[in-house]
Amino acid sequence: MRRNSLDDYVVEAIVGFQERPGLIVIKGRGPYISRAVDVYNELAQRLGDGLELVKVEIGSERVRGRILSYISISLRKKF
Repeated sequence: MRRNSLDDYVVEAIVGFQERPGLIVIKGRGPYISRAVDVYNELAQRLGDGLELVKVEIGSERVRGRILSYISISLRKKF
């Protein structure tokens, strides 16, 4: 199974903004928290002032009997 590259996630988020204007949520669990933050940072660099950070939520949840930390980053495209 191939792991998606950072650019794949960024392009998917940009396409998401084009197809569904409004809010998108980037979520990372466990070891993928840093990947979610990297995707946000790359989007912020590419879109600049056109990106609005709406909410950041951190916490933990039970997944298949294990407790995993997560980060949820809600974004909105301004223009």
